[in-house]
Amino acid sequence: MASFPHLFTLLLCVAVSSAAPGVYFPIGFQTPPIARIGEPFSFVFSKSTFTSPSTITYSLTNSPKWLLVDSGARRLYGTPKEADVGPGEVVDVSVGLVATDETGSTTLDFTLIMSRKTGVELDIPLNQQIPGFGFFSNPYTILSPPRNQFSFVLDPKTFSACSDKPLAYYAVMSDNTPLPAWISFDAGRLAFSGHAPAFEALIDPPQAFEFQLLATDTPGFAGASLRFNIVVGNHRVTADQTTVVINVTAGEFLSYDGLQNSINVDGQPMTSGHGLTVASTFNIPPWLTLEKDNLRMTGTPPMTAKSTNFTIALEDSFADRFNLTVMVQVRGTQAQDSGLLKEELPVIKAQAGEHISFDLGPYLEDPEARR
Repeated sequence: MASFPHLFTLLLCVAVSSAAPGVYFPIGFQTPPIARIGEPFSFVFSKSTFTSPSTITYSLTNSPKWLLVDSGARRLYGTPKEADVGPGEVVDVSVGLVATDETGSTTLDFTLIMSRKTGVELDIPLNQQIPGFGFFSNPYTILSPPRNQFSFVLDPKTFSACSDKPLAYYAVMSDNTPLPAWISFDAGRLAFSGHAPAFEALIDPPQAFEFQLLATDTPGFAGASLRFNIVVGNHRVTADQTTVVINVTAGEFLSYDGLQNSINVDGQPMTSGHGLTVASTFNIPPWLTLEKDNLRMTGTPPMTAKSTNFTIALEDSFADRFNLTVMVQVRGTQAQDSGLLKEELPVIKAQAGEHISFDLGPYLEDPEARR
């Protein structure tokens, strides 16, 4: 099992004053990301880094000017520039993190890595792999009953790097702490397996466990990450399709009632009195109305309407949640009527934080050709 990195070349020195916060989980063991010139750096260190019975505030000492700390969020962040980094392809950066409570302060000295090399890239996001893992909820949640034995393997081409050096992989919790005992990670196969924990009563609410897979070309530091959740619960809300595409025409009335027929509650079709509610909607266009009792959608898109995606979060009476993505493709917009577009744009899927590239050229009219 390879679920947690070794210290490797990290420099670690802890200075502890009497009765001040104690160091419990050093940052050197948390696989901080590699900082790269001109790119935003962000790292949320674990709440378990220091221990104290009272509130802790954080500050930096003897650290580079480009690096800042958000004490409330426990986040180190900043954007290093060329002038901030010494010579060399990979450079050590010394950081002093100060934890202060009502009794005193403790300084934790550690080393970050600054690299001028091109970083590791996430090539295959989880939403392109997760349908093969069983029941899931968009965009990266795997649904599991208690005591369930599970196993899923990620594509070996999930990550890539320009370097010929083989990548190293680590699996940790979202706060960079080690995996729980009920799940194992095989770094050689990019495989996760285990037995979901048990619940004592059928009415117990679901419990979400947040994980991340880290890939790197510099052992001990993260180059790129893939996040996913495993939600364990006695009840389950699922759908035949977790992404629904609806085509509409600007200026024409829409009435769509296909969502209800595609959703199941504990393996049974969604019906009246099922106890399923719409917990929230995110980014729904203002011209579209969602009837929360039957999930029927109605509305008339204006001529200025744009194609968009939005999320419907459903919740049953046991607090089980399910996210459904709706892609609304609008035809007959002013951009198309003006002749700017030769044809309708295709559905473009993207995840926050992931690289996206799309060539508009083939879809645009050539003004010279129309003269």
